[in-house]
Amino acid sequence: MVSMNNLDEKINRILVQWNPLDVPFSISIHEYDGYVPLIKSNLRSKKDLIYCLNRIAYEEMELEPSEVLEDEIERICSELLDMERE
Repeated sequence: MVSMNNLDEKINRILVQWNPLDVPFSISIHEYDGYVPLIKSNLRSKKDLIYCLNRIAYEEMELEPSEVLEDEIERICSELLDMERE
């Protein structure tokens, strides 16, 4: 596994805690690290990040649309943007 920098680790930790695929923790710590560069490149704005997270959830992970998922994406977006401001 490629070594992650601090920002990458923070992003991955947020994705692991979200765990939209509901995989066991031992798998989740590596399951989402492939999305980190994409998310990191979209931290410029909330609009970009929401678009990115929707694309990951619906196209990459093929999750079913739901109000709960929309709320989760909004929450994750806020966490990522708050993390970036720290």
